[in-house]
Amino acid sequence: MSEINFTNLTPYAAALVATEVLGRDVTPQSMYTMAKSGSIASNYEVYKAAGGRGSGVKVQFVGAAFKLWLDAQLNGVSTSGGKVSLQALIDEFTADVEIDDEDAIVDEDADAELADADGEKAETDEVPAA
Repeated sequence: MSEINFTNLTPYAAALVATEVLGRDVTPQSMYTMAKSGSIASNYEVYKAAGGRGSGVKVQFVGAAFKLWLDAQLNGVSTSGGKVSLQALIDEFTADVEIDDEDAIVDEDADAELADADGEKAETDEVPAA
């Protein structure tokens, strides 16, 4: 099976693609801000190290990272701190998940402390002073 390679793209090109695919206005400046903040993987650090604007190096998103971001936007799940679809989150966190006892994380010290605390409360019916 062959791997799909996505073309790296500038914030301007990314904004054009995102606007078309998402059906809402996505500005080049908002995409540049995501590159700068690292919300979407890019060569921003290389751009800055080269001297920034006028250095001949253009900010570009890693194509595969932009694709992941775009897919997340289409599915209503934000990867960059933007708006999040409440329904997508509800669906994610209410999905049936099966956990094997072998996979469960057990903190035996905490379990023992809880058992001790329960035992102490059961043995004394005293109300703590206010």
